[in-house]
Amino acid sequence: MDAGKGFKDQAVAALGCVSHGLDGHADTDKIDAAFAALRDGMSRLAGAMGDLSNVQGMRHGAAGGQPTLDVTRAQFFAAFADAACAFAYECHRAEPTVRPTQLEDEADFNAYLDDGWPVEIDGVPVDASAALFYADYEAYKDKLGEWRTTAKADEPVGEPH
Repeated sequence: MDAGKGFKDQAVAALGCVSHGLDGHADTDKIDAAFAALRDGMSRLAGAMGDLSNVQGMRHGAAGGQPTLDVTRAQFFAAFADAACAFAYECHRAEPTVRPTQLEDEADFNAYLDDGWPVEIDGVPVDASAALFYADYEAYKDKLGEWRTTAKADEPVGEPH
């Protein structure tokens, strides 16, 4: 899961992995529809559990003499929460972890940028690679991809300014 996403987005992504894993089956459409219904049901159940949890006295016993959940229902909710969390955790563990590109990872490309496009701000030299990396990471990745696929050691991708 992505630490940059909010909890709701992470939960939706975790439930999304319910529908993966049976590609190539003859009844893929039926399976996908059933998984979608299961995923939606799990999402609604989790939301309802959250709503119940927010009712005064439901989580920690009676409040103000109000009745609470009986043992059977409490065990059901606990078992569902345990199973859903275990499933989401296993899905998360199965996802390959992609480490974001770090500036230091691309020394050759950085040297190419720094040598080809010198940057100076009020007389202070700045590495062009660092300026691009920190100011516009997506542009840095785009230029890195361009450089990897089209640049040779003696052929610049573009003309230095």
